[in-house]
Amino acid sequence: MTANPIPQSLIRDTLESLRGTIPGVESLIKNDGLAEKITTSLVSGIGDKTINEWITENTEVDQQVRGRSKSGDAKPVMEEEVVTTMDPIARPNGDLYHPRKWGTRFDVDILRKARETEKYVLVQGDPGTGKTVLGEAAYGEDMYTVMISGDTEVSELVGQWVPKPEGGFMWVDGPLVKAAEEGKAIFLDEIGLADPKVLSVMYSLMDGRRELLITQNPTRGIVKAVKGFFVYAATNPHAPGVKLSEALLSRFAIHSEITTDYDMATRLGVSKKVVGAAQNLAKRKREGAITWAPQFRDLLAFRDLSSIYDDKFAYENMIASAPERDRQIVTEVLTLVSGFKDLQAAKV
Repeated sequence: MTANPIPQSLIRDTLESLRGTIPGVESLIKNDGLAEKITTSLVSGIGDKTINEWITENTEVDQQVRGRSKSGDAKPVMEEEVVTTMDPIARPNGDLYHPRKWGTRFDVDILRKARETEKYVLVQGDPGTGKTVLGEAAYGEDMYTVMISGDTEVSELVGQWVPKPEGGFMWVDGPLVKAAEEGKAIFLDEIGLADPKVLSVMYSLMDGRRELLITQNPTRGIVKAVKGFFVYAATNPHAPGVKLSEALLSRFAIHSEITTDYDMATRLGVSKKVVGAAQNLAKRKREGAITWAPQFRDLLAFRDLSSIYDDKFAYENMIASAPERDRQIVTEVLTLVSGFKDLQAAKV
């Protein structure tokens, strides 16, 4: 007679309950075969034995949990500690940034580790999802910021000659040169809007050479990037005119999409009704019905305006934030969740 298989939910629940009680339980949770084996024994009863004793007696499980060889020699268990919480971080303006999970780590830690190891980072996402504030939280005052546009010129990155009051000209380094020589990070916001020819000045700093020849000022010669120099860049992939060359993209080792963290918004006091409406609108945006949906920044603005004024003011301000072509659908969704029957875009 074949025993009924143990439900996967029971296996997971049993192993989750063991977190922190035995070393290596994380590896068990990821191993279906061992997970079922240990759960079967636990469910059927292991007598007076403790969990650790039972594991020790079962060689296969013991090897997986403790990293031992069959001969009993200890082997190191390559299991990284997973941090589950991280305190808010003050940005340069004093506002607090609440770190978000990026895989099993926190976004701020990812950026700081990337800088230590010189793995440049490019993030993409809609406006208001937190790309800029992430960089501010990770690097604080140790970062130069450049707002990129289609009109950005090489001189705005490298430097330029400027007139002196007494006559003549003097050379002024740009933020890219300053970051390289001072060992600071540089944040290129909306990097996708720049002319690729302008951004080609970055290439030699972002590869193994880590140097820049300033052709506009021969007396400056070659600038060498010192330890700490780092490039963090962000772009909205849906903005008109975005173009990034393969040569530049290949110099960024880490790529990620930044999206709105709706759970975080709720924890920070945004009404669940409004968060639900934002998720509904985001779904419609993905389906192509609209081009806009409230992002993290919009949700925090709603929370603040609702407190300063009232809910109706905040709802109508959110409608006014939407592009005119999307306002009918945005109004319908917000009317449904708010209970107000006469919502419209804010106007004076």
